[in-house]
Amino acid sequence: VLSDKDEHGRFLETSSILSQDDLSDRALGNEYLEILWKLLKKKWPFLNKNKREFRILPSHDIDRPAALWRQSYAKRLKILAKSYLKDKTSQRLFDFCNGSLSLRRLNNKDWRGDPYDTIDWIITQAQSTGRQSTFYYIPEPTHSRFDPDIPLEHPIIRRQWKSIIESGQRLGIHPGYETFHSKPLMKNSVDTFNVHRRHFGIDGTSLLSRQHYLRWDALSTPRIINDAGIEHDSSIGFASKAGFRSGVCYDYPMYDLQNRKSLELRQQPLIVMECAVIERKNLGFGRTDKAMTYMEKLKSECRRYQGDFTLLWHNQRFVDPLEREMYLSLIA
Repeated sequence: VLSDKDEHGRFLETSSILSQDDLSDRALGNEYLEILWKLLKKKWPFLNKNKREFRILPSHDIDRPAALWRQSYAKRLKILAKSYLKDKTSQRLFDFCNGSLSLRRLNNKDWRGDPYDTIDWIITQAQSTGRQSTFYYIPEPTHSRFDPDIPLEHPIIRRQWKSIIESGQRLGIHPGYETFHSKPLMKNSVDTFNVHRRHFGIDGTSLLSRQHYLRWDALSTPRIINDAGIEHDSSIGFASKAGFRSGVCYDYPMYDLQNRKSLELRQQPLIVMECAVIERKNLGFGRTDKAMTYMEKLKSECRRYQGDFTLLWHNQRFVDPLEREMYLSLIA
């Protein structure tokens, strides 16, 4: 209905009625469901409804599996030094020294010490808290600037996938920048992703997705994702603000608005993306108590309705110890 778009072709959060009426922090759809249920129960006291349980669903868009991919040796040293200065621990110092020496060659087979390779740390936190994390990977580039060009067969990604699968975590597809409005590009991305899933023997499992940059066209993207064979998506959330863009904290079936029919695809709405809260260009709360209070409020809203608190935290941000602490508090 509204044609307002940002520089990435996304609907503007500020144009939303939810935002204009200060309602995006409330699960408004869930509120209406509770009112409806109470009225139904009053009319027919014998009615029962399915019991739900509150869930915390951590997820990670692996936009940059490695910081040192295609970087000169001097640039690598600079990245590693910056990483060490952010977190002055003996382990980080070891990674700095070891990484700077072992990553001289582009075809290095190990790549340990790369600061963005935080996958094992994320897995450890998931296991210690009884959570199951989902890791979304971009199968192939569709844009020279906004998509990474590191291939899925690269040794560092193969090692990451092996850790994810063996630990019982979940793998998802992160279709590239231009796929949200292109059926051929989406199909190519899914085909490429499935080739690599077959390599690990998991191609028969449900396919999960989240659109890169959360790019979304309500008229076409759901159908494009559905027709590519993806069963579950978790893209619907504003990039500039956390909250309840869908109005609910439950997953739900998607609908093809153009062809007026239900789709097999189900949506797991995204409630919090870390950069939407922290980054200055968005809410701008920074790594502060204010940011934590805001995210905890959204988490409590999900708990109130026995819903799902879907949380996105990018792997490269765990270089910062403050963000690690914030994340651990939210998944506890």
